[in-house]
Amino acid sequence: IVVKQFMAPLVRLLILLQLVFAAEKTCTISQKCKRDDPSQTLCPDPRKIDNPIIEYFEPATLSSPFGIMAICPFLNATEPLCCNDDQVAIMTENYKQIDSVFGGDCPLCAVNLKKLWCEYTCDPK
Repeated sequence: IVVKQFMAPLVRLLILLQLVFAAEKTCTISQKCKRDDPSQTLCPDPRKIDNPIIEYFEPATLSSPFGIMAICPFLNATEPLCCNDDQVAIMTENYKQIDSVFGGDCPLCAVNLKKLWCEYTCDPK
């Protein structure tokens, strides 16, 4: 019984500490393309990807703003974002599939889905 009385406050303290240390880091999911050659900087094939990495990290500026501006024009590409260059390449490839499914019958559906995915993946707010 004594151990149980101390466990609840301890668990609350651990949760609070995690929230405090993660407060500055607003991003949580990143993903990379698979590479045969680690020196490759560009994503060789956006269809071959590693599993997502779930961890807290700070937003960063993309090496090139043009890719994100093409697929997420409402985001400010010059500000730090939660997505990386590989994720932009992956989303660009995935958006082709969205267009093939929704583009003809419901283009607004495609736009809404892309906007949702852009915000979920890249927006640090």
